[in-house]
Amino acid sequence: MQAIKRLSPSALILLGSNLIALASALLFHWSALDIFLSYWIQSLFIGIFQRRKIIDMHEYRRAASGKKWVVISGTRIFRKDGDAGFSKIYGAFWVGVGIALFFSATRAENLTISPLDVLFQSGVFFLSHWWSYCSNKKNDERREPDILINSGLPLLRVFLPLFLVSSVIDFGKTYAPAVVVAWMLLKTVVDVGSHLIEHDKNRVKFG
Repeated sequence: MQAIKRLSPSALILLGSNLIALASALLFHWSALDIFLSYWIQSLFIGIFQRRKIIDMHEYRRAASGKKWVVISGTRIFRKDGDAGFSKIYGAFWVGVGIALFFSATRAENLTISPLDVLFQSGVFFLSHWWSYCSNKKNDERREPDILINSGLPLLRVFLPLFLVSSVIDFGKTYAPAVVVAWMLLKTVVDVGSHLIEHDKNRVKFG
């Protein structure tokens, strides 16, 4: 309980959005495929706002130093477009997961989640990541660029709970609630942990 009290408002909102997804999965008996679809949509929002954060960092440095890119460990992280290809890498990975989702859906039973549930959960995830972006923007754009944190963490948030789990899960099988809870709690831990690392206020800032 004490640890939860120390979380920032944006981290608490992210935690809440994941717990809403967990409650919805148990209440409406979502299948593994339903959960996968919900998290795949969330991953789109992660990529969109992460790209925006990287561009914010680029624009802040360009305004402060007049440079068109910043060199970190001999690698030109920030170029004229601001995201150094992040959107291409993440986008390709996200589309790949989507293709895996499509073929899994064709081999398994139909999705049981209703369109309204998809819309509601998508809205919850969007608002969570939008709030995180807005509330942390001023602090995030002043950070020292770190390719592992700026690009690696978002990929981890997709790879670990989605790609890794989907490789061992049978989407045509009905899983016990305990398995559903374990999977979704793993996703929650990865999400909140990544958020805390990325937005750590003690990290060195630019300038």
